[in-house]
Amino acid sequence: MCTYEYSTSVTVLDTMKLPFYEKKNRITLDKIHIENRNLFENVERHQSNMTRNQIINKNKLQVKFDQRDKHYARNQRFLIWQRNKCLRRNAQMFEDIDKNKSSGYSSYLKDSEIIIKPPNSQIAQNKFSISFPRISTNENCQGLHSKFQKTLVNDKITNLSFKPKILHLKPQHTHQVLKENRKKYRIDDEDIFSELDKSVTLFQRLLRGRAYQIMKIKEITCADVLEYSKKKHISRFFDMLFKESIHIKYSENKNKMLIQQGNLSRIANEMVERKRRQIEITGRLEQDEILKQVLKIHEDVSILFCEKLMEEAIKQSAKEESLKAMMKSCKTKFYNIESEKNIEKELVSNFIIPEAHKVIMRESQSLNSNYH
Repeated sequence: MCTYEYSTSVTVLDTMKLPFYEKKNRITLDKIHIENRNLFENVERHQSNMTRNQIINKNKLQVKFDQRDKHYARNQRFLIWQRNKCLRRNAQMFEDIDKNKSSGYSSYLKDSEIIIKPPNSQIAQNKFSISFPRISTNENCQGLHSKFQKTLVNDKITNLSFKPKILHLKPQHTHQVLKENRKKYRIDDEDIFSELDKSVTLFQRLLRGRAYQIMKIKEITCADVLEYSKKKHISRFFDMLFKESIHIKYSENKNKMLIQQGNLSRIANEMVERKRRQIEITGRLEQDEILKQVLKIHEDVSILFCEKLMEEAIKQSAKEESLKAMMKSCKTKFYNIESEKNIEKELVSNFIIPEAHKVIMRESQSLNSNYH
């Protein structure tokens, strides 16, 4: 009896032991095995190529992200250094202004122009730093310092022993001052008195002009410092907003790249899963087809075996029945012949032995004709 082995992983058919196995079915089964093996090899090769491409793409994206992180960290360090440098320069500038204020604006009066220098370095300037125009004292107090630098007081005024009072009087009251001076200080020479009077009025105007100049310088410097601080803080605020917007855009782009990478990995995993399911389905279908063919072969073999057994059984039974009938007929005839009186005549005349053989052959031929 021939045996058959069947499993889900590998299908083994012992084709050499099948007595009624056709050559065509053997060729089809060999083709199915070869196609199945080639398909599994192609799937494994495709999966290895996909994993290699995924690793290469992942390494490329990681290198890009590392480069961007390094660039961002370098820009951040540069901006921190720039901010600290600007703060140091601004602190030094305000210290210089405070020193000049405490000295009673003596340094401002020595020079002809007030200059509050902002940080001029290109590193300290940002996108929103503006080179706004400075207010000069020469434009507002033009010629005051040059006028008051050379006094027109005569050398005789320096030899006087009295200290003249600073009278904040309007020009319409100068006539009374002249009368009082003439009463207090009587001088015979009218020219000397008129020269002294002119020098006193000039000195009073000089003091009033110097006070007005200091007042205007204070107003101008306060307004200038206030305007500069406003513009500086506004530019710093806009610069901070610009940097925050750049940081937000960078983080958004990074998140988009991560989302895109996640989608690509998800799609790749779905493709691999779909390919695996397709391979499983095709493998199941092939195994079902192989099982059907094996069952069909088993069925054909069993049918042929049953037919063979039935033919042999029918032939054996026919032979047994013919022998029984022949023995029965022989017995009946033998007993009938013994019962007859003239047995010897009939034996001699009819040749019993050949006749019996003829009867047996005739009956066997009739049985064979009935069977066919």
